[in-house]
Amino acid sequence: MKKLHENASTGEIELYIDTLDDLYELNQIIEEGDYVSAKTERKITFGTDRTKQVRKTFFLTGKVLHTELETEVLRIQTVLEETPDDMISKGDHHGFSVQKGTKIRIKKDWDAYTQDRLRRAIQEKTAETLIVTFDREEGHIAELTKRGVQEIAYLKGDVSKKTYEGGKENFFSTLAKHITEIDTRKTYPQIILASPAFWTEYVYALLPEEKQKKVTLATCNAVGKQAIQEVLKRPELKQSLEKQKQAQEEQTLERILKAIHQDNACYGRNDCMQASNEGRIKELIVSHTLIQKAKEEGWYEELHALIEQTKNTQATVHFFEQQTQQLNALGGVAGILRW
Repeated sequence: MKKLHENASTGEIELYIDTLDDLYELNQIIEEGDYVSAKTERKITFGTDRTKQVRKTFFLTGKVLHTELETEVLRIQTVLEETPDDMISKGDHHGFSVQKGTKIRIKKDWDAYTQDRLRRAIQEKTAETLIVTFDREEGHIAELTKRGVQEIAYLKGDVSKKTYEGGKENFFSTLAKHITEIDTRKTYPQIILASPAFWTEYVYALLPEEKQKKVTLATCNAVGKQAIQEVLKRPELKQSLEKQKQAQEEQTLERILKAIHQDNACYGRNDCMQASNEGRIKELIVSHTLIQKAKEEGWYEELHALIEQTKNTQATVHFFEQQTQQLNALGGVAGILRW
């Protein structure tokens, strides 16, 4: 997902959908009452007897009624608020079909949670990652950053088929050494090893243990730039990002549990609200499950006020989506105190 334009004063953001995973994230962000705008086709009836029809493309704005996520499309049902001419009436019901390649504008009251979710949906696809594609004779090392993909090393092995068994370890050892040196100079949150066959396991085994913990193994049909683009579309990248998010949540949860043991924490809505009122919270952790529950039961404004008030005291706010079980046992919200 890419952010094309933002108007902070109006709460309007224009997005470009570039993966199917973006549809899932968008479905979590768009809510009833939001406004969406996009180019869309609509069937127009005309003629004196109203029997002639033509499909025309319009740029329309509608107020969201509900969304429905299908395999490759997100359908957004709306009531039209802005129309280009009298061919379409305001108040008509209209469905937007959002797919990969769609540009869409969203206007809403962005609370802390939806802001955080959008930020991660945009940034996680380009979180810094070391990508290594190789076979038994050739290796390409590239980094994925917010600026895009850039190859930073190329290795060529001297391995003939006859000397394969003897040369294999030498080339793979050299490749593992380069990966280790590059990751030591600039520590990457994640490393993806990809090869057309089972070679990934050889290189993985030659990496130091601390590097292995960051590695995700993937497959590709070739090596080089084409293979890197192939890896970017594979599910292993998303799994690697999720693994990284899970590790971050685990570390934060450990800090919370330690703070509770040291009697330097608050947990539960009432306890956290009191601590927030006093400006004592240094880190606040909120469960996605609690947010959904608050919206369903009608007390989300109270939770939203707690989050915003805590942010205003220069505290860090985390939203948990994976490690929620223990946090939910604490009431779904907890904080580490300044004093």
